[in-house]
Amino acid sequence: MFNRRNLFMRIRLFLLAALPILLVLALVHTAMATVRTRQNFRISWDVFDSAGGSGSSDSFKLQDSVGQSSPIGESGSVSYKIYAGFHVPLAIFPPPKPGDVSNNGEVTAYDAAMVLQHVVGLITLSPKQQKTADVTGDETVSALDAAWILQYTVGLIVEFPVQSVPAAPALNPELETKLLTEAIKQLDTTHLTKEQKKVLEQLKRLVSQEPPICTALFQNFPNPFNPETWIPFQISVDASVTIRIYTAKGHLVRVLNLGNQKAGAHLTKDRAVYWDGKDNLGQSVASGLYFYTFQAGEFSATRKMVILK
Repeated sequence: MFNRRNLFMRIRLFLLAALPILLVLALVHTAMATVRTRQNFRISWDVFDSAGGSGSSDSFKLQDSVGQSSPIGESGSVSYKIYAGFHVPLAIFPPPKPGDVSNNGEVTAYDAAMVLQHVVGLITLSPKQQKTADVTGDETVSALDAAWILQYTVGLIVEFPVQSVPAAPALNPELETKLLTEAIKQLDTTHLTKEQKKVLEQLKRLVSQEPPICTALFQNFPNPFNPETWIPFQISVDASVTIRIYTAKGHLVRVLNLGNQKAGAHLTKDRAVYWDGKDNLGQSVASGLYFYTFQAGEFSATRKMVILK
């Protein structure tokens, strides 16, 4: 009798110990059954091995991990955590539509305003937001992107250049300025909401030839960049302009002497300061953090930028 009772006790303890494992396996099976697709997805994961090491992001076919079934969409983002060989999909997020910088599901004048704030350095968009804001597809975020977004919100266009097939050609500074001017003219003759009018006025000030009321240095674009970038600024009076670029350790790598510049906003590619990512000897500089100091008359300001290769 003692042996039988002891055996029952051992079986009971075994079942109690195995129950959590069985529950986890059931949850894993249920979660994996909810996501079945042949589509290509961007998968972000954390891989934990026996030594505690971890992995990073890459692209995989979701069907390789969880099999195949009816597709659930054209694209998306899947977050994974992989423990002891189990692939557990946590969530699927559809990619933001072009122009939806705020990522609220729709393109509005607010998105155009965010682009303008980024252009003049009031805010810094995340890399993901910058990709969404670049509706021209030229790999930079500029006032023209804001103009295209505003045109889209009022129905003057139904798609962005980045959505066209084949892709829209890269814009040179002259063409970009011309398109921006034409967009403003079109918007000027269109019925706008109060918010849209506010964004349009900001656009007009960006391309206006009237001297600004103050001198200012803005954030370079694109940023991060490789290998070239533009540095926008505005000056309230005619002044001799110089930009000096330093490494994070304070070593001078490049001096850009612009000479005497007319008062006005120098914000677009054809008017902003251009840097090709090279030092005074013509050698390409290394990846890393750099500082650029702007000198116009007695005014001086410094900002930072990043080269990623």
